[in-house]
Amino acid sequence: MSLLRESFAGISGRFHLAGLYAVSQLMLRLIYSSALTRPEIAMLGLFAMILIHAVGCGIRGMVFHAAAGLPPVPGLAPRYAMALFLPLFWLETKVGFLVLAGAGGMMGVHRLFYGEASTQQALETVLFWGEPLLELGAALLLLYSVPVCIAARAAGRWRPHLRAGLSYFRIGGPQTRRLIAPLAGLALLQVGLLTLIGREAANGEPGIPMALALLVRSYLMLVVLYGASRIVVAHERALAAVPRDGSSQPPHDDLQGKEDR
Repeated sequence: MSLLRESFAGISGRFHLAGLYAVSQLMLRLIYSSALTRPEIAMLGLFAMILIHAVGCGIRGMVFHAAAGLPPVPGLAPRYAMALFLPLFWLETKVGFLVLAGAGGMMGVHRLFYGEASTQQALETVLFWGEPLLELGAALLLLYSVPVCIAARAAGRWRPHLRAGLSYFRIGGPQTRRLIAPLAGLALLQVGLLTLIGREAANGEPGIPMALALLVRSYLMLVVLYGASRIVVAHERALAAVPRDGSSQPPHDDLQGKEDR
């Protein structure tokens, strides 16, 4: 079975995770659109975003756990949510700064060639039409970085997740191109959706087309995470099996070890 087919089968058998992930992303969109018009709920929205991030950490941890072929244990999702909350937050923050830098570059090029009347107009245009490209860039940066981060946390060690994740583009070889295909498809889907609903609807409360698009996006993102996790886990286990001091020791799984203790 090919990696992509195995990944689709792995997430289809856990479709409830994709549904929960889509609901959390939909709630995030609702909070964002509400906060734009009602600043008084900003603090409540902040707490909701923290909870949504924790839910996302738990879901991605469970997908990694399944991709690694580890046995299910009770209370796995809350433990992953707590263990991955800060590492994934820091990783996504770094990627966010890179995406903002890319948006700034796109805005500069746009003003240079098209001469928008104001910086705000240029920013709104770039954020609207450039959103699919920016999200694709973020997804590529997180493709292997997220499973590398989860594997490092499970093993109880620190490593530069983003740099290590980028190295897997070479390690993954042809499999990486297969994982990029769904991400490119998502970018095209987003372009079609933005063209269909227009700028005002995209910035407002999400409707049925946006909700369906979020479900498809959540499903495919977890499929890609499953496949990338398989590659990372296989490589990590291969490295761990190489004798360094005359003996071969299996990697220590901190999250699994807590259950054993």
